[in-house]
Amino acid sequence: MSNMINLKNSYAFQIIWDTSNGKTYKYGANLSIDKKSVIYQNPLMAQAVKIHTWFSQTDYPNFRFSPALPLLKSSHHYVLVVDCVMIPENSVFIQLDFFNILNEKVNSIVADSNIIEFIFPKEATHYEISIVNASNQFLKFEKILLFESTNNFQKYAYDADANLIISDRNQMIEESVTFNSFHNQILTFSNLNGMLVCNPLIDFLEIDSMLNSNNYQPIENMVEYINTLSPSVKLVGHDVFSSILAIIIDQISTKKEYTVCTNFRELIDSGDYLNDVATKKVLDWFK
Repeated sequence: MSNMINLKNSYAFQIIWDTSNGKTYKYGANLSIDKKSVIYQNPLMAQAVKIHTWFSQTDYPNFRFSPALPLLKSSHHYVLVVDCVMIPENSVFIQLDFFNILNEKVNSIVADSNIIEFIFPKEATHYEISIVNASNQFLKFEKILLFESTNNFQKYAYDADANLIISDRNQMIEESVTFNSFHNQILTFSNLNGMLVCNPLIDFLEIDSMLNSNNYQPIENMVEYINTLSPSVKLVGHDVFSSILAIIIDQISTKKEYTVCTNFRELIDSGDYLNDVATKKVLDWFK
């Protein structure tokens, strides 16, 4: 694994595109929004115009919406991971603008990569993240993840090449693997006594899509990594989300022992997590 980023914390922030929590350039735009993604098309839009902007600080009487970005710490290191599809390739940029207490811009970063590492300026108090047009014809945006990073390995690392968050296999107390959890806009990591292996871009909507289409490509990297571990490794579900992942991976890879959370059948059968087709498939697989 060649491109590893050490994470300072056991959580990440998930930033979604919501027209009620940011500014979207709508003139001439065709905008389609569902639970999973935003599709934006505006082929006549001028270059270097901001398609959408999120804010960490807002003046409600003027903006009419609340901040969508978390507060960051001065001089700390951070990583942005952008989950989007664009046509043509490299036809949008990600721009970060940093401001001081007087709302004066103190620094900007413009990048065409989907992974951006940066240091929050010492003099900055708030910031903005923007998607900027560069002759884009089609944009499908799903989410941005924001991690705090560090130079030294703490507990978790992000493999940018495989798009996986993993914990140190040498610190496994038990031969077990677990997965991440979601709570509102926060993605949390917990390896219990085993090892964490997760794709941070996978959520309930992605699982729903996989189960309905029988296309499990989004978790292929997770499966490949788990298969490099001991054949006797156990898959551990500590909540509904991780339990569903454990069941799916057991079905599509080499059969492994797995456990699920307490009252899993009642929770998944409630219909609060997946649609009817996906729920039935999971329950059919569940032993």
